[in-house]
Amino acid sequence: IKKYGLENIPAKSNGESLEEHTSKCLIAYKKFREKNNLVFENFYKIISRTKQSFKNLTPELLDDFLFFSIFLHDIGKATVEFYKSKRDEEKGKAYHPLYAMYFLKGIEESGLGLRFESSMINVIAGAVISHHTLLYEDLYYSQADRENPTFFKEIFEFLEKYKYYYERTTGRACKYDIDFRQIFEKNKDRNLKSLLISGGVERELYDIFNIFKSDYVKMRDKEVLREVFSFISGNLIRADWIASGMDEQLFSDDKDKTKSELIKKLKKRAIEKKIFEKPEDFSLKSFQEKAGSTNKNVLILIPTGEGKTEAALLWAINNLKNKFTRIIYTMPTQTTSNALYNRFIDYFGQENVGLVHSSSPLILEENWDIERDELQREIASMRVFSKPITVATLDSFILPFLNLKKWTLANLYFRNSVLIIDEIHSYDPKLLGTLKRVLEIFTKQYGNKVCIMSATVPNHLKENLIDKFDFEVITDNKLFLPAPAEVKIEETGIDQAIEGIIEDYKQKRKVLVVVNTVGKAIEMYDKLKKKGLGLFNITDGNIDYDFNNETDLILYHSQFIKKHRKIKEKEITTKEKWENKGLVLISTQVVEISLDIDFDVLYTELAPIDALIQRFGRINRRKIKSNTKIHVFTDLDVYQNKEWKYPYPRGILDITKSLIPQGKPRLEQLSQSLIYIYDRWLSNPQVKIDFESKFKEIGYLKIDKIISQYCCYQIRLKKIDDDEILSLLNLRDIDKSLMKVPVVPKAVIENGEEANYWNTVDIYKWIFSLLDKSGLVKRDDGNYPVIYCDNCYDYEYGFHIDLKNTWDNIIG
Repeated sequence: IKKYGLENIPAKSNGESLEEHTSKCLIAYKKFREKNNLVFENFYKIISRTKQSFKNLTPELLDDFLFFSIFLHDIGKATVEFYKSKRDEEKGKAYHPLYAMYFLKGIEESGLGLRFESSMINVIAGAVISHHTLLYEDLYYSQADRENPTFFKEIFEFLEKYKYYYERTTGRACKYDIDFRQIFEKNKDRNLKSLLISGGVERELYDIFNIFKSDYVKMRDKEVLREVFSFISGNLIRADWIASGMDEQLFSDDKDKTKSELIKKLKKRAIEKKIFEKPEDFSLKSFQEKAGSTNKNVLILIPTGEGKTEAALLWAINNLKNKFTRIIYTMPTQTTSNALYNRFIDYFGQENVGLVHSSSPLILEENWDIERDELQREIASMRVFSKPITVATLDSFILPFLNLKKWTLANLYFRNSVLIIDEIHSYDPKLLGTLKRVLEIFTKQYGNKVCIMSATVPNHLKENLIDKFDFEVITDNKLFLPAPAEVKIEETGIDQAIEGIIEDYKQKRKVLVVVNTVGKAIEMYDKLKKKGLGLFNITDGNIDYDFNNETDLILYHSQFIKKHRKIKEKEITTKEKWENKGLVLISTQVVEISLDIDFDVLYTELAPIDALIQRFGRINRRKIKSNTKIHVFTDLDVYQNKEWKYPYPRGILDITKSLIPQGKPRLEQLSQSLIYIYDRWLSNPQVKIDFESKFKEIGYLKIDKIISQYCCYQIRLKKIDDDEILSLLNLRDIDKSLMKVPVVPKAVIENGEEANYWNTVDIYKWIFSLLDKSGLVKRDDGNYPVIYCDNCYDYEYGFHIDLKNTWDNIIG
């Protein structure tokens, strides 16, 4: 290797030098600290409350930690090993974050490390070593025994400028006198193992994780240590990403301008949906005005379809602290998140909106027309909630609090965010318990604001979660007065509804039929097909990726491939707008929150009151139709002679059956019924004990157990074999028998399609196992197993197979 000048020491693939990149990182950090100082002030307040571990951590020392972690994070790139790795792949990887230890050890010895009890924990080293891949059990496994790296001597020209960069970054004269040449001479013959062993204690080094963990586990206050590490690591990673070209979008400094631009978009949407005829007729509703003018945490209690989403956005904009504030909007499901993401793109522009859930990268690939490398950067940016507004499932928002993904960077963005939680009533006690702990961190530690939304909040949710925080209730009693439809209780099974459905269809009405299992949905669909009466059907078993424009009988449930579910939803929303023509939609409970539809008549099986209210909300959604009807079929005798495998607890159904209001109940009456029914349900001692156990012992304590066991370490799902941790990461209260597996039906492959995500349908694991044992599963067609059974999938029915009437108990 010939001699290189300082400006030629490589750092980035675009030819940028080490000094250029480091300078950009420091500038990115300086701007963030100056323009977003409230995050730093609040962080210091958190740390200053501790009485032991970090009592000597001043704001200036914190700034020093951050400066030196950024200044030295890429110093390992000034090595022959790194240079060769970029030009000769046969030589293998160079682990440049590790090589920084030759200088970080000297920084520690110069007084910048903090002493906690008897252990020295160098937080700078932990952040630098993990700035590309966060700390985890096998990080750099066995690399500490590699040969010592060879540094270019020109690097000292850069290191000796540390006082200049320190003063430029912090605005203070540097009080540290560090002789980097002397430090290197002292350490150059030591291998990484000896550098990483703390306090000179000789012990075998299995991997870096264990060296750090052996010190961290001695800490009494692991939560505070985690805060410090997370803050330094998050700032370092952010500065590195910004300097490396991540385009960090920000809100305008002018909140009034942001609000007025949103109102213009809301007006446009209201005209397009024919809610108003002329732009001058548009006005915000009183509860939206109120939400948009308060600076408190809010609980918005408003019926479905009245504009809660827009009220929450106005509230969020009013609570922007500065242009760095992020808005996080959570939804219960991926489907509802995807729909809201598309709406928010219209409101805020594609570049300003993120989408986060387990399948979001596949959604983004469809939406973004950019080069793959650029798309991957966008996806990485979205995953840490860096966009001005991010739509996410609630589970995905909580995961960074459990040390998952790039959790330190996500937590940095969380420190200046406002949070909106929609459909709060839809979550089980385990997830609600974890959410309570998250909200304590989010509001009391980070000082952020929260908006929670629902049409009704049951008392158990109010007492265990809502009342623990200071929420201003925003509601409008007038919106609960209309009776959207006449409710009639039918004390028979829904099979008796066939003639009524046909009659309503003949009257050119839009008829929604909701049942609780896939088997019942298929059964009802077949009965209506046999009756004919002008219903046009697809009967050739095709799986084309478009729908029949004439079909006025639609079957919709969970057992369609994802590509078809999107087409089905488009078909439903398109045909819902037909004029002077009847339509019948047979669906399962997937219709409750996945579709924004407005039908004339509902025929539904009995379900828990909150599910019924969601189904009722699909009828006369805008409260302007007349002669709208709801039929609730309450007979459950068909299930009494077999083991109870219905999708809902029998007890809650029995209580609901006796208390559903009939006639023309106002929305207010339905809300009160929900509260009363769940009070009755939880009055059962065993039910109450089960709820409290899941809420408190399993949900609420989840984060503290993770901190106790993992502290500063990332949890990597692919490496976990600890049943206890797997249990902790399970946020939802899901019966194991209801776990699903994504598969691709044979018919899709035969149609020339690939075994990819969009062509998968999620079937129950126990059904998958039965098919696998029968030799009907093949795994040689891409990333997903293919089900090779004949005539078990088409666009009309979805995935359907007869396993001794198994389908009768499949939840929809």
